[in-house]
Amino acid sequence: MHIGIFGGTFDPPHLGHSAVVSECLRQKLFDAVWYLPAVVHDPQFSKPWMSSSKHRLAMLELVVAEHQARGEAVRVETLEIDEKMPGLTHATLRELAQRHPEHSFSFIIGSDQLAKLHLWGCDIETACFPGIFAEFDWYVYPRGGAPIIQLPFAELKTIAGVEPVEIGSTDIRERVKKYLSLENFVTQVVAEYVLGHKLYQ
Repeated sequence: MHIGIFGGTFDPPHLGHSAVVSECLRQKLFDAVWYLPAVVHDPQFSKPWMSSSKHRLAMLELVVAEHQARGEAVRVETLEIDEKMPGLTHATLRELAQRHPEHSFSFIIGSDQLAKLHLWGCDIETACFPGIFAEFDWYVYPRGGAPIIQLPFAELKTIAGVEPVEIGSTDIRERVKKYLSLENFVTQVVAEYVLGHKLYQ
């Protein structure tokens, strides 16, 4: 099977994430999509605190259940959390390929990552690109405020027919702090989980 790996912190997972996954499957770009929650932020970039793996996994499982109820082949892959991997994408993809030789893997990223993609590394010192494309295909979906004008590497593949994702997890966390509605930002079950567990307050 051809598996699309959708990595991120998913803190929280929102409707934009779900829409991208559903559209990839509708277009038959992949046979299945696996959400890949990170255990830590990418070590090459300074990012703020994030919620525990326990809460992020629980929210993702709620999202996955809704995908599966629609007949979509979606699951959560917990490799980085289980093995406490440092969030180096190339190393994770190689480990997945080794563990699941029956599958081929591709990676899904948002267009907001393109400007700093050249900073991503196979390790802290060694740049991955463009050599990584000999091993794995990478697909880009549009994010609001980051139009896909020119791809930094010709090997990148654009996901067509996807509305730019305007929702961001940071915005959702801020809405929770301000006691604003999460309707049209996350699914109802995720909103109930966030409020029930007093996340982001």
